[in-house]
Amino acid sequence: MKKVLFWFDEHIEELIGAIMLGAVTVLIAVGVFCRYVMKSSLAWSDELARYCFIWTVFVGMGLAVKNNGNMKIDILEIAVPRLKPVLTVIQDLVYLAFLLYMIRPCYEVLAKFISNPQPSPALQMPMQYVYASFFVGVLLAAFRIIQKYYRSVRARLAAGRQSKEGTL
Repeated sequence: MKKVLFWFDEHIEELIGAIMLGAVTVLIAVGVFCRYVMKSSLAWSDELARYCFIWTVFVGMGLAVKNNGNMKIDILEIAVPRLKPVLTVIQDLVYLAFLLYMIRPCYEVLAKFISNPQPSPALQMPMQYVYASFFVGVLLAAFRIIQKYYRSVRARLAAGRQSKEGTL
């Protein structure tokens, strides 16, 4: 069970992203086939592909944090490489502050769509499933930043204990 949870922790964003991008590819291909070969378009295929892509983008926020792939201005890091560790922490803290700030507005928007359901145009799917993607993405990215520093501190503490035991 522990191995399964570890695997999910390490690969959940990749799994969701792969499934969603695969779905986008299939849905767009089916839509193009129906439009140009069958001479009849599917109204729902483009809409569902769009929603899958939206989920891919917002779940990808957590993957970007996990792989240190966030967009950032790195001119100071390039100019003064010694500052890179400090600047990375500052950038992560600013991003975390933004994500924590965004949790409440994301929740409020999602709560409005849950309390007043609005169907999507073609699928008649409740739009809260689409708006939940931003809320999930923000939570996942914030979790990944906190997890990154938790693991870093834990590793440093363990290394410190090992060095003390080695000197005794």
